[in-house]
Amino acid sequence: MPHSLIRRSKRAFSLVEMTTSLGIMSFAMVAVLGLLPVGMKAFQEADSQARFSRHGQDWLTVAQQTDFSSLDGLAGEYFYDQDGVEVTEDDPRKLITVTLTVESPVDLPGFTPLSTLMAHVLVEVSQPGRDPAYFSSFIARADSTAP
Repeated sequence: MPHSLIRRSKRAFSLVEMTTSLGIMSFAMVAVLGLLPVGMKAFQEADSQARFSRHGQDWLTVAQQTDFSSLDGLAGEYFYDQDGVEVTEDDPRKLITVTLTVESPVDLPGFTPLSTLMAHVLVEVSQPGRDPAYFSSFIARADSTAP
């Protein structure tokens, strides 16, 4: 009879083993939950950088596809909400401001004859509470003659 009692007690975990395992699991869960805010902040920063880059590259593409004589018409401020939809300046959903500047003729030291054949397009993407991002491109006239 003592032999069967010993065998039966080896099949279950002791109270000390259960308490130790619950303590280890609790510690691991607290550590994982403590990392969630850091991960969310990194995700939001990456999302914001991707949004800035998309707006900057989109406007540079628009400028490169615009007729050279019409580039000055692109200059100005454009406003977007968090979903990338263009809104007015007065809209309370306004989150991102894109400022487009066109310099023409371009002042290139030593290359004065080329200055009227190029335009410098500068795109500034900004959002309150963040440093602005800048995107820049030089756009050449399609024809090689100056006006």
